[in-house]
Amino acid sequence: MVCSDWNVLKHLDMARIRKVVRQPFIVGGRNLYEPDELKRLGFTYRGVGRGYYGRDACQVRCEA
Repeated sequence: MVCSDWNVLKHLDMARIRKVVRQPFIVGGRNLYEPDELKRLGFTYRGVGRGYYGRDACQVRCEA
């Protein structure tokens, strides 16, 4: 879970992180990351207010 917008968190090597985590799941509270890029790398990503982006699931957005 990422809840800060510090610069150090904006520029993480996500490909490297993906290689070492067991479950590639990110919850982004600050929407720092591009959902399509994380999906391409094999992450499941939930960005607050952005909807759901999964490795094997289609994108679903909530319409208000």
